[in-house]
Amino acid sequence: MKTVGTRSFAYGWVLQIQVALMFFLFAALTNDIFNIMPAVFVEMYGWNYSATINVATIAGYAGVVGTFVASVLVTKKGNRFAIVFSLLGAGIFSLLFGRTGSFAVYLIICCCIFFFAFQFGAILTGTLTANWFPRKKGIVLGISSAGMCLSTCLTPPIFNALMGKVGIANTLSCFGVACIVLGIVSIFWVKNTPEEIGLAPDGDTSGMEDLERTQKEMLEYKSPWTISRLLKTPVVWTQSISYGLIFMVTIGVLGQWIPRMMELGMTLEAAMFQLSVASAIGILGSFIWGALDTKIGTRKTSILFIIWYVVAVIIITFGINNTALTWVGIIMVGSSVGGIGNLGPSMLITTFGRWDYAAASRVVSCITNLLRVSAFAVVAFGLSFLGSITGAYYILIGCGIVALVLMILTKDKLIGKPG
Repeated sequence: MKTVGTRSFAYGWVLQIQVALMFFLFAALTNDIFNIMPAVFVEMYGWNYSATINVATIAGYAGVVGTFVASVLVTKKGNRFAIVFSLLGAGIFSLLFGRTGSFAVYLIICCCIFFFAFQFGAILTGTLTANWFPRKKGIVLGISSAGMCLSTCLTPPIFNALMGKVGIANTLSCFGVACIVLGIVSIFWVKNTPEEIGLAPDGDTSGMEDLERTQKEMLEYKSPWTISRLLKTPVVWTQSISYGLIFMVTIGVLGQWIPRMMELGMTLEAAMFQLSVASAIGILGSFIWGALDTKIGTRKTSILFIIWYVVAVIIITFGINNTALTWVGIIMVGSSVGGIGNLGPSMLITTFGRWDYAAASRVVSCITNLLRVSAFAVVAFGLSFLGSITGAYYILIGCGIVALVLMILTKDKLIGKPG
């Protein structure tokens, strides 16, 4: 039994490397490249900057549709099929990215990439973790979601360096190739559940004699959580909106970090260095928030997280002319970025468990990501009506405060099927 438990835990961690890579590519394709790419296309083709930024918002709505599709695919076909499908789809369209001067074609390709990337990044990272680590999900997601921070740290400088040597189209193709390779590899090593190959969730061998029965039951299980029932459940709305608003803050702050700092007179290199520092700190922050989740629970951790994050955004908004305060804000924002990727899925596992996670994510993830992708619209609003990106930060602070109130109202009792 001990050997099986060790094998279960080891194989589960191999899959978490997969999850970390999926988080990395998700963050890169839907956020991090947009720190640099819009300005490049504006310069190349003379497009309107605000309109080019807004493409990400429109594409984000396609991503929300993708999250629903992924949730349905998981319940009908399993994690492996959905992961392979979404990675290959994102990869193929990324190969086409940047190879057109048509704004309309650019918009369509962005929508297709977001449609597939949101599937593997916003849904399937959570469903895979829920099946393999339903009880240890806090610390596990705390480590694997560091992939997003790693992307924010590495993608802008890598993107900028490659673009100068091979051009923007070939640079974007590199991300496409990475998605396709990971998708092909996933065919062979991704397993839907540990029971599928005779292993146990969380490496817990106490129920090994029931593995075959559990696997059969999971294959035949029909969740009672219909879309109608989910929409009538208060905890679905409070956690969805709360995490959605915090994701909006994250995308709004990080997605326009470089343009904002350059707007304030900073050089591109200095702004990229700040972003890289914040993201590197986020890798450690991801682990810390995950460990805190495991120790005191997801809800309490989320409340502390949101308070910390709102204070961080206030500092970088109003203390930007003070070098010391700016770096305090960078450190706080960086450590916060590491938490948002794991606390949302962790709360969904807490309230619905591994049996009903996929069913609940059809609604929860759609609401959360609908707000998440609106970050670019907030930035565009700040540019158009408040005169600067800093104006958008005022709105983001307000969103953070609303998120805090909703998280305080969220109940963290398991309402899905136990086990």
